[in-house]
Amino acid sequence: MKMHATTTAFELCFAACLLCGLTIARFLRPRREHPCPPGQTYLDCASPDCREFTCRRMTLPENCTIECLSGCFCLHNRFRNKHGHCVTFEECAAENHKIPRKHTFEG
Repeated sequence: MKMHATTTAFELCFAACLLCGLTIARFLRPRREHPCPPGQTYLDCASPDCREFTCRRMTLPENCTIECLSGCFCLHNRFRNKHGHCVTFEECAAENHKIPRKHTFEG
């Protein structure tokens, strides 16, 4: 698919979906409520490598995989810890360095 300067965001998303083998109908279906634990939000299509930070990897990789997984992902200011919970930066620091919680960055 050839892209022009006037290509809309919708057209770019549609092209990306086609490359991933998805149809646009998947995104037009009525949205169901998906309960997620605190600190998480439900996404219909996200790459776990490129969407979430973890306590062990606090930066995103340079090359993201083209995966499309549905599920609960950590909110932008949270990190997934080794137990699968979404925690704050301070909680990651305490976990990574074995710092007691009372000695973290919380004022």
